[in-house]
Amino acid sequence: MNTYCKIAGNIDFIRDIAKDEIRKNGYDYDVNVSLGMSDFPTKEYGNIILPAGSYEALKIEIGKAKGKN
Repeated sequence: MNTYCKIAGNIDFIRDIAKDEIRKNGYDYDVNVSLGMSDFPTKEYGNIILPAGSYEALKIEIGKAKGKN
């Protein structure tokens, strides 16, 4: 089984883990988990540059998902 299938088959489990961690920290935010193509800006980490583009990604959106991470 490839990685995509493993992740796709565990979306609900991943959502539950995120919700549990949020609750453990005293919050009650909604959590949305999705797997698919997402657009990313160019990112630099020291001398490593990751080009902007559309990449397959697991997105975990917490609350209103207004962060930039």
